[in-house]
Amino acid sequence: MAGSPGEKAGVKTGDIITKIEGDTIDPEHPLEDLLVKYAPGRTVSLELYREGTYLTLRVTLGTRPASVG
Repeated sequence: MAGSPGEKAGVKTGDIITKIEGDTIDPEHPLEDLLVKYAPGRTVSLELYREGTYLTLRVTLGTRPASVG
């Protein structure tokens, strides 16, 4: 999302986030379930897969936007 913490940290459309703070994201541990462990304002490490390469980015979490509709 434009202006989001992820965008500010360098996460791009098409990136696949594979880990947060070393915890693997998979069907049994989706990103949304893992994110609730961390408070807004905390900086976390994200591992992501982009175009054949794994990268690690540091992201300072924001607050979740209110759902629309």
